Amino acid sequence: MFNKIRCPYCREKVYKDATVCPYCNHDLAKNPIDETDNRLPCHPLLIAGALGLVAGGITALVWAILKERRHWEDDFMIE
Repeated sequence: MFNKIRCPYCREKVYKDATVCPYCNHDLAKNPIDETDNRLPCHPLLIAGALGLVAGGITALVWAILKERRHWEDDFMIE
């Protein structure tokens, strides 16, 4: 469990003593692996999904405000 590091090419977990990544087949012996790089990979689909949720929320709020504003205008016109 603690004897694994991330491949610098595909970011999959591989054994420290591996010479070739079993996932992407890159030669790990050529480049020393930086063990201090513990960043989480930021997948583009996660970013797109989060932006979609934000855009959908803003659209829903604007639509609700405009719908309610129309009711306010109708209320003021009646009086």
